[in-house]
Amino acid sequence: MGERIEVRAPDHETECTAVLGYWYKRAGDRVEAGDDLLDYDTDKATITLEAPCAGVLAEVLVPEDTPISPGQVLGTIEAAGGEPV
Repeated sequence: MGERIEVRAPDHETECTAVLGYWYKRAGDRVEAGDDLLDYDTDKATITLEAPCAGVLAEVLVPEDTPISPGQVLGTIEAAGGEPV
């Protein structure tokens, strides 16, 4: 089984209010490194966060339209390893 990788809100958004806008994937969906994973909205822009690794989106911890904090865990990915995920 692969390693669980946390998907975190970037730390650089400390000066802004941010809201998780949209998940491109749902729990159980396969992802590849660099796939669009979610959008979050700040008072300045909409930013797309990419998957940090290949695997399966194991958990969505923060639903859409929810305020997020810098560094907050938003979900987890079961990283693809040597075995099927």
